[in-house]
Amino acid sequence: MTLNIPRCIPVFCVWISVVCVAAQADAQMARAANLMVGPMQPILPADKISVRTLGNGLRVLVRESHAVPVISLQVWVRAGSRYESRETNGVFHLMEHMVFRGSQNRRPDQVNEEIEGVGGYTNAETTRDSCRFFTVVPSMHFQMAAEGYADALLRPVFREQTAEVEKRAIALESARRGANPIASLEDMTYREAFQVHSYGLLPAGDLVQLDKITLRTLREYHQRFFVASNMIVIVAGDIDATKAFSTVDATFGSASASPAPDVQIQSEPALTSVREITALRDVKQAAMAIAMHAPGIDSSREVCAMDVLLTVLGEGKTSRLQKLLKQDAALVSEYQVDFLTQKDPGLFVITCVLSDENIEKVKSALLEACMRLSRELVGQSELVKAKALLEGQYAASNETADGQAGSLGFYEVIDSYLFATDYVSRIHMVTAEDVRRVAQQYFSVGRYTMGLIRPKKALAETVRAEGIEMH
Repeated sequence: MTLNIPRCIPVFCVWISVVCVAAQADAQMARAANLMVGPMQPILPADKISVRTLGNGLRVLVRESHAVPVISLQVWVRAGSRYESRETNGVFHLMEHMVFRGSQNRRPDQVNEEIEGVGGYTNAETTRDSCRFFTVVPSMHFQMAAEGYADALLRPVFREQTAEVEKRAIALESARRGANPIASLEDMTYREAFQVHSYGLLPAGDLVQLDKITLRTLREYHQRFFVASNMIVIVAGDIDATKAFSTVDATFGSASASPAPDVQIQSEPALTSVREITALRDVKQAAMAIAMHAPGIDSSREVCAMDVLLTVLGEGKTSRLQKLLKQDAALVSEYQVDFLTQKDPGLFVITCVLSDENIEKVKSALLEACMRLSRELVGQSELVKAKALLEGQYAASNETADGQAGSLGFYEVIDSYLFATDYVSRIHMVTAEDVRRVAQQYFSVGRYTMGLIRPKKALAETVRAEGIEMH
């Protein structure tokens, strides 16, 4: 279920973010406690969301909420590295950088300056399944934000000099990510796990191929993908739905009515063995990822069961991995369990930071913990706790207009916004047998991908101790 988090947040929003996080944590705990004694009101009620398809095919969703005088505007595009080839890997990330660097009616960075000038913020991100462009502004400035976003996204002007600047900016981003062992481990594990499907391509792009992307390629991809039927506009916050629709129609109604691109995606063959990939780095501790293939959004029942499984296994102070890896024995410095719901089948990943000498012990312990879930039914109390925690997390992530717009867009771009509105009720339908069944379907000690980053120093000491000659 894990929703993507924006790549960066402007400095002037940090204080507000800290306050919101504290409030969300309190709300999460309160909701979790209340869940133990009775059902809660829907977090995103479907009957409070208005939907309309414009004449050009653009899908528009509006969530009215008048608690705070702000509006979140989000534009989602079915783009991202899933829709790229090895030769064009990075084209959408570059486009994300380029669209606000000048358009037919606005100079470079004008949209960002106008929005920040009234106290709002703007951002964008590229993932495997989508490109997202989002802003939050005071209610009275929604018209200005919509006009600026429509001009930037529908009528960008791509310039050679700007492209070179943004390619260098992306290279710096990639260097920072590559210097982060956990982020680097995630990238190499995905590449190893997906050798056919385009999920193996980095959303940030391959720097060698990125350097070869021309303005002609940018324009071609923009013309194909930034069309009305391939885009979704989400408006959430302090606005009347009728006004929201009329404003979006007036600004985005000029989007091309061309059909959405028909991109043929190659399916990843079923894994039949264990794949391993190792890199040596100047780090003090090792980092290990064990990844197993996991359901895509089309298998909605399995997705929800996997979310519950993840929570039982690795979320909270009473999770199984917390006890196994941290309480019973200090086997790892830290760990995390991730499963991102995607359009196509993705990965269930357990990542650990640990001492080099504990790699085999921890790997065996993790595999056994996964296989235990495939053999034994989760206890009722564990199941109730997991559902309570999931609901609390989902409630916290939807406390704000921006969070609600993000949830609606996240699911609409890969399936339907109704998955967002029905998520909590779907979670409560998951049974212990569903959890065991999804573990049996996707977990195997003989079919997984292991990514490993090892310290150069530790390996050198092992080589000397065992008298191995290195060349």
